[in-house]
Amino acid sequence: MSRTICDGCGRPETVCLCSHLSFFDLPFRLIILQDPDESRHPLSTAPLLQRMARESCLLVGDTFTPDVLLKECPPASVALLYPSDQSPPLEISQARSQIKTV
Repeated sequence: MSRTICDGCGRPETVCLCSHLSFFDLPFRLIILQDPDESRHPLSTAPLLQRMARESCLLVGDTFTPDVLLKECPPASVALLYPSDQSPPLEISQARSQIKTV
């Protein structure tokens, strides 16, 4: 017998995370890049981020060409965020106020 999966968070209903998630619209298009090894991990968080950020896109792969990454985004509106252990938290309001056109 297979487990029932929650439509909201994609986890088994017995461990549904929906009551702990915030769903939001961003003032930009979010493209999430995920390593294939991480995508096979049962507790992968990238799919949760994709579900939380409406209109976001999750791409799984080792390498990505600019054509794939920028097909729907004008280059002037692209930013790359790469978290590290020293990265400070970034609130959505901060992201909105710090968007700059290059």
